[in-house]
Amino acid sequence: MLAFVISMLLAGSPILPPPPLAPELVPPETDISITLVLKLAEDRLKADAKAGRLPKDVSPGAVSEKYGVSPEVFNRLKQWLAAAGLEVAEAQGSGRLMVPAHGSAAQVNKLFGIHLHRVKGHPVDIHAPDVKPKLPEWVQQSVKSVAGLDTRPVQVKVPNKYKAR
Repeated sequence: MLAFVISMLLAGSPILPPPPLAPELVPPETDISITLVLKLAEDRLKADAKAGRLPKDVSPGAVSEKYGVSPEVFNRLKQWLAAAGLEVAEAQGSGRLMVPAHGSAAQVNKLFGIHLHRVKGHPVDIHAPDVKPKLPEWVQQSVKSVAGLDTRPVQVKVPNKYKAR
């Protein structure tokens, strides 16, 4: 499985365009769950993959220890979310690869400088931001993406070599 994920990272997969936003904003009291997806040292990971030096232990803890952010940065990210009023959860078994949290739409909008909108033709819990989230420079250095801001369904075109035959 790790080989599949790494090959998808290396090759990239085209993503089809998502459905459009509706004019209605998500109500400010709506509970929103987000996850900071943290960056890996991708250059080192790619080099190790090409050289056949991937670790035998591919648990999230082992991967984050070798390729992830430092414990200090991980704790600072959790403090940043908590200071904005979000409740930070423990990501069981994820090592230092992600930081899950939740709070109100108003808190999330303020923290990321966005407005969450409903999505046309979808249930109320499907939403997306009006603009790209704004992250402080020190956060950008460690965060690859913020999962949960855009919950629109995504269709990924799977490369032929992975399709069932």
